[in-house]
Amino acid sequence: MTYVLSFMVAIILCTGGAAYWQYRKNVTLHERVAVADVRSIIQTESILAYSNTLAQTIEKLEFIQRENEIINSNAAAKNAIFDRHNLENLARRKAGLIEVRVNSGTQKALDAIETVTDPQWKP
Repeated sequence: MTYVLSFMVAIILCTGGAAYWQYRKNVTLHERVAVADVRSIIQTESILAYSNTLAQTIEKLEFIQRENEIINSNAAAKNAIFDRHNLENLARRKAGLIEVRVNSGTQKALDAIETVTDPQWKP
């Protein structure tokens, strides 16, 4: 009878140990699921922040590209004017006239550059 009783106590202890082990395993799994949920929320917020930043960057790049196209078209128009007006022949015939105009134009351009690059200048 004592053997049967000892055997029953051993079975109860083994079953209790296995139940406790399973309980701890479930608690650990629930903790891991909670951590994974928090990480998922953080990653979702990060992805949204990056996508918003990307959208803003794309808008800025498109704006800069449009401005660049305008500047290039203006530069092309100015270059076309210089292509149409060849000053070489006039400079050979009337050097003094061209020299005065070029010097005054250069001075105006330098004055404009000084004005624009002045830190106190406001457009």
